[in-house]
This record gives sequence, structure tokens and C-alpha cells, in this order.
Amino acid sequence: MFVLSVTSGIAVALPLLSLFSLGMLYQAVSSRTLLQSTATGRSLDLLIGVNILIALPVQAVSNLGAGVLNDGVGVRATLQVAAGVAILGAVYSLCRLTKVEKQAPTNREEVDAIRRVDAFRPLSVAAANQLADALVDQETAEYEVVVRQGEPGDDMFLIRSGVFDTTVDGEHARTLQHGDHFGEIALLFNAPRTATVRGTQAGALWRLRRDDFLRAITGNSTTEAAIKAIADQRLAHAGAVDLSQGDGR
Repeated sequence: MFVLSVTSGIAVALPLLSLFSLGMLYQAVSSRTLLQSTATGRSLDLLIGVNILIALPVQAVSNLGAGVLNDGVGVRATLQVAAGVAILGAVYSLCRLTKVEKQAPTNREEVDAIRRVDAFRPLSVAAANQLADALVDQETAEYEVVVRQGEPGDDMFLIRSGVFDTTVDGEHARTLQHGDHFGEIALLFNAPRTATVRGTQAGALWRLRRDDFLRAITGNSTTEAAIKAIADQRLAHAGAVDLSQGDGR
């Protein structure tokens, strides 16, 4: 804006105005991403609504003030004032956001766990953070059965530590450990569990609820296709479970 207040050459003005528009677009996307990473569901809807309600009158007052200022001191001086206000606002916002970021709880381990699931990698940063926030810690004892074949299911599990054996119709199917996940079939098809998963030692899991799981894959065709491909592969080795009798909780 300072440059535009000094020169009005079209060769300079057009690139600067384009850059300014890109900056405004980046700011809008960043603010929405920040909101999505701090709230979910109805709380997110409320925050977005409040943000819009505040932004509209502020923009209206700014436009009115710019017109009055332009009539009083001219275009160049108005641009200089606007640039100064913008710089002060940017510095203040940076200070406030830095403080908020330092105070915000860190869930880096949970985010990394979400990113290790191939099907979740296409998710946006905001969506991955929402899933990470939704993970619930669950400790498991040695030889504890986490899910049992034929029972209804409403959770998907990500393994944080420990080793877990998967059996189908009493036969060993595979061994799961840190970084693996299970339980998505019952959620996708609203069906009973297709296998039994038992810990061979004490371990820890992250539990992802049905609502959060479906919210993650709905509307993201890449993620939905990837998670269904994994489910189809596992269904090829599934036991005698009737998927048409979906009674998932």
C-alpha cells in the first residue's frame, strides 16, 4: 500500500494488487484452518458464525472510514494510513497467535499416528488435527481381547504400543503392532466384527469413535476409497460374519 501511495503506474499497481489479493485469500484460508484446528462440530459452527458477524460490521465501518478519509486527505494519504493500520494489525495478530500456540496443548504423537494411516494421509492439516484431538487413550492388559469376532463395533483402533494377534474363526490371521490399526470394517459396513484381536502383552491403543471416523472420510473421496480398499482386502480373509446383518452401535 505504501508503494501504491507513491506511484500509480499500472505496471506496478497491477502486480501489487494481485499480490495483495493473494494475501487476503491466504489470510482467509489460514483463519479458517486455525478455527478448524481448535474446535469441532457445533462449536466450530458457532465460532465461524461469530467470526462472520464480527467481520461484516468491521469491514463496513472500515469502508465507510476509508471513504471519509479519502474525501478529507486524498487517496495517497488514505493508502498510507491503511498500510500503517495493516502493519500494526499484523504485528498484533502475530504476537497473539504466538502466545496462543504456546499455550495450546500439544498432540504431536496423536497427529503422527493419524498420518501413519495411509488412508488418512490425504486429509487436510485441520482434519488430521481434529481426528488427533478425537483419539481416546485405552490401556490393554496382557491377553486382553480388544474386539471379538461377531460382536457389534463402533470404534476403530490405532496401536500406540504392544503386540496384538488377529484370529479369524479361531485361526491366526496376522500380527499387529505399533503403527497398525484395526476395526474400520465394522464402522464402514455397520456390521459385526470380522475378526478377534487379542493383546499378547500389555499395550496401549488410541480409540477413534464412529462419528469422528465417518466425519473424516465423508467428503474426501481419496481417503474414502483408500480406507475401503483396505477393508476390502481384509474382508477377503474375514471369517463367517454376515455383513448384511449390520447392527453396529
